[in-house]
Amino acid sequence: AAGFPSRWLYQDFFHRYRLLCLHKDVDRTNIKATCGKILKKHLKDPDKYQFGATKIFFRAGQVAYLEKIRAEIQRLYCVRVQSCVRRFVAHSGLLHSAPLAHAW
Repeated sequence: AAGFPSRWLYQDFFHRYRLLCLHKDVDRTNIKATCGKILKKHLKDPDKYQFGATKIFFRAGQVAYLEKIRAEIQRLYCVRVQSCVRRFVAHSGLLHSAPLAHAW
């Protein structure tokens, strides 16, 4: 137990960390395989985690590392959405102000 202090059910891990893999690699019918792909991609050393029948076991610090990666990906997604919204607002503002400029 001391060797693997963090334990996650496959379902819980999948729902929290599925954004760490490409959309094409997400297989909702085989959650265990998708969890394996996520871990192989981000935790290069297979000694840092172990698959059980119903849970994934992590050595100390591994979940924190995955959380750091997850936070960075979420930040990048937020920046992308903000960029699209700002572009839309700027574009729609230009469309509405153009007829007023011609009225003068």
